[in-house]
Amino acid sequence: FWRMFLAIPLLIGFNYVANKKIFFKVKNKKTILYTAIASLAFTTDLVLWHYSMTITSVANATIIVNSAPIFVALLAFIFFKELPSKGFGTSFLITYIGIIGLIIFSNNYANGKLLGDILCMVAAIWYAVYLLIISKLGKETPLNIIFYTTFLIYIN
Repeated sequence: FWRMFLAIPLLIGFNYVANKKIFFKVKNKKTILYTAIASLAFTTDLVLWHYSMTITSVANATIIVNSAPIFVALLAFIFFKELPSKGFGTSFLITYIGIIGLIIFSNNYANGKLLGDILCMVAAIWYAVYLLIISKLGKETPLNIIFYTTFLIYIN
């Protein structure tokens, strides 16, 4: 909440300095819809991630959530038919062998904390959805995207 709330006046001020206007005007009205969906995905990511830290370790939560780029590549292939780079398969294997090792050697599966790690994985997927949607808003100015995403996360 505070992270987004405190950013809004700064974004408005930056917009005024950079563009000599206070209001943010989008080029395409669908941008608001897409940023709303992206904001919901990001909010879901944050809620799951922070809740998972009450179940699993902060280290596990952070490492697993930061595997989101793997999901970005997978989802981009599934939904947009974008082919992953040549090294994707190797990266995927190394990442998830490491995550599986982290879970096994942290004894989360034995301590009943596996749910926290699973929530982190789901949070990573939601963060990947957020990143993919934002990446498809290339015709908008970055400042507009950041403002509307921040504002909509704030009201979520």
